[in-house]
Amino acid sequence: MDTTKSNSIRYAHPFNQELNPMTKIRIKKMIDLIEPCQKLLDTGCWDGYIMQQILKVKRTKLIAGVDNSKPAISACHKKGLDARWVRTVDEKLPFKKNEFDAVVAGEVIEHLYDVNNFLQEIYRILKPNGQLILTTPNLASFGSRVSLLLGKTPWMIENEITPPNSGHIRYFTFDSLTKLLQKHKFMVKKRSADVLNIGSKFFIKNNLLIKSLLPFARIIIVDARKA
Repeated sequence: MDTTKSNSIRYAHPFNQELNPMTKIRIKKMIDLIEPCQKLLDTGCWDGYIMQQILKVKRTKLIAGVDNSKPAISACHKKGLDARWVRTVDEKLPFKKNEFDAVVAGEVIEHLYDVNNFLQEIYRILKPNGQLILTTPNLASFGSRVSLLLGKTPWMIENEITPPNSGHIRYFTFDSLTKLLQKHKFMVKKRSADVLNIGSKFFIKNNLLIKSLLPFARIIIVDARKA
């Protein structure tokens, strides 16, 4: 499969022009969890939008990105960002052991064939007690449960890669993702989420309500540490 060709189509428009309100909430919550550090890696960095937001709020002094889309990497370079093309982020990453204080993986793991090697590589390049911020769709969200009851396919389940699909092949709940991270020697410090939603337009962003109904939230957000 020529993923570079498919991603060229996918990245035809800058990421920041496609943001919906729920995505904006997810990104803000993800960035708010990042502890101030010296060097951070954004895996699946797209056109560098999230890298720019992280730098804007001064969460890190140095930031690098990797992505398997050459148009995305080119967009990063035009913005003066340090981004490198990789064939896929679930293979060996072009960085040294213990190189980063933090790694961000926003909406990446659901696209990968080898989630085990992906987490092993993140563990390798993180410094001791390094931080991993990871987000992925929640298979057990309230919206997904309603969709299944109505005989419809939940939004995060994708069976092809033609636009607007992006090729989701792995699906997680809060518990299954936590167990996977623990298997790879990560200690989960905090579990949070973006919103409670029904469909693509109606959502609730009240943090107290989300906290009390966390297993039903739309996107899983995990703050973990290299044990």
